[in-house]
Amino acid sequence: MKVLISFVNSSISLGGFDLETGELFWSLPTENLSACGICYHNETLLIASDDTVHQLSPQRKQIIRLPGPHPSLAHSIHSVDEETFGVVDTGHSLVRLYTNDGRHVRDISAIRAWP
Repeated sequence: MKVLISFVNSSISLGGFDLETGELFWSLPTENLSACGICYHNETLLIASDDTVHQLSPQRKQIIRLPGPHPSLAHSIHSVDEETFGVVDTGHSLVRLYTNDGRHVRDISAIRAWP
C-alpha cells in the first residue's frame, strides 16, 4: 500500500511512502509548497499550507486564501460532511468551513464560546 504523508518542519513537504518496502518513492521539497496538513475529500486532495488551502483534483486546481487581520496559519484540514471541509487557522484561533467549490461558509471560534 502506498500513502501520501505531509511533513511539518522538514525539508520535504509531501512524500509518497510505500508501506510494503518501507521506502519513500516520491517527495516534494518545502521550497515548492509548505504542507501543514492534507486530506482527501470527494476525489479532491486538500492541502493546508500557511495562509492557503490548495484544492487539487483531475478537473481543477484552486487556491483559497484564508482571510483575516492577522497572518493566517492553516494547519489541520478535515472533511466535515459530503459538501463541507474545515481547516484550522491557528493565526486567528478559528476553524474555517468551506464548501467543495471553495465558498467560505462560516468560522467557528472555541475561544468566543468560553465563559
